[in-house]
Amino acid sequence: MKVRGKEYSPWSIVLRIFTEIAEGTSSRALARKFNEEGIKSSTGKSWRADSIRAIIIHPAYEGWLTVSPGDKSHKAPTHYFNDAGERVRCVEPDVLPSMVSADLADRARRVLSGHQIIDNTPRPGRVKSLLAGRLTCASCGKSIVADGKSYNCQLRASGGACNAPASAWRTALETYVVERWIARIGNADFDDPLMIAVAERWQALTRPKETTEIREATAALKSAEKALDKFHDDDRAGFYAGRSAKYRIPAKTEAEERLTAAEQRVKELSGGPVDISFLMNGYAREAWEAADDALRRDLLALAIDHVKVSKAPGQGVRFDGRARCDIEWAMPAEQEDFSEAA
Repeated sequence: MKVRGKEYSPWSIVLRIFTEIAEGTSSRALARKFNEEGIKSSTGKSWRADSIRAIIIHPAYEGWLTVSPGDKSHKAPTHYFNDAGERVRCVEPDVLPSMVSADLADRARRVLSGHQIIDNTPRPGRVKSLLAGRLTCASCGKSIVADGKSYNCQLRASGGACNAPASAWRTALETYVVERWIARIGNADFDDPLMIAVAERWQALTRPKETTEIREATAALKSAEKALDKFHDDDRAGFYAGRSAKYRIPAKTEAEERLTAAEQRVKELSGGPVDISFLMNGYAREAWEAADDALRRDLLALAIDHVKVSKAPGQGVRFDGRARCDIEWAMPAEQEDFSEAA
């Protein structure tokens, strides 16, 4: 396949799909990207999000033989099991290294299903202003960016039309947000959901390798739990009746073994509690004053996701943070998952 002077093989497109989804690109965004590049699907049509999904969930790209349930589930193929209850390969052994790896396929499926969150948080040193990336204009929803001694609505600053563009002196806005941060952290208990989120993010910041491994293991656990739930749903729906009865026990065993392995991996990686006592019991202000600019940005990011700022009621009016700022506090990862699924 040659598109705009570039050569593409069907398999290179498959590998690109798995790789980009695993790295956090949404199926809708990837389909749009393919269409913009002029790449057609195997049927010669434009790409759609469900076309991407169909490839990601199909075991054949890992080299496994599959069966299709038929009816409404024809787009959700399952592994074929022989009479010994074993999965069967559909490619020769010497071809297997060229197939999509199990790790890449699992990660892509977890990301696609929302079981894995891709962390694209900017690292220290990339920005200069204290609240960069955390401010939004309450009127238009666009970012508020630092401009000299002020923070201004980005849409208005770039010549766009915002009905009520927000702006504020940097010193006034930053002072208000920091004082709220110190007060909220200082009055929180260890079992406060905010402090659970702070502990998670502090671990991610200070122990990135361990955190990545735990995220991978936790995502795999959620995916395994969902797979076992799906087996039970299919079983209750009569999927394993008649000729499909021979697949019931192998499918059940595989789902249970996968869940057990995932649980064991999470248990192995889970260490003791993360120590964030340096922020609690009145120490938050002391920690803030001792931190440099880069660490201060990170300390704010531990507890604050976004600050929505509204326009001042009049020119020259004294800044009133409580009236103009709406702070979105961090939530633990588990609660974030629930809110996304709701």
